[in-house]
Amino acid sequence: VVLRAELPAGGVAGKTVWLTLYGVAPSGSVSLPRNAVIKAGKADMVFVREAGGFRALSVKVAGISADQAVVTGLRPGVSVVITGASQLKSAAGI
Repeated sequence: VVLRAELPAGGVAGKTVWLTLYGVAPSGSVSLPRNAVIKAGKADMVFVREAGGFRALSVKVAGISADQAVVTGLRPGVSVVITGASQLKSAAGI
């Protein structure tokens, strides 16, 4: 992706700026709190609730912001862990 910016009068070249790019979410994607997504090596995962507890599920992150992640590989309506996912990851030895 190539971006071009025009600096306003008084702008300083080389200064750090924050940039947000918006796009269309992939078909079948789900938005959830960012802290629900954990890293396991190079893979992204969430913990989903099941009858006997929780199961790690691999997902693909399509987009991320300060507080939300858009992922594929997760059915809409599935309950995911949003607090304590890193503790479950440690307990599961992932």
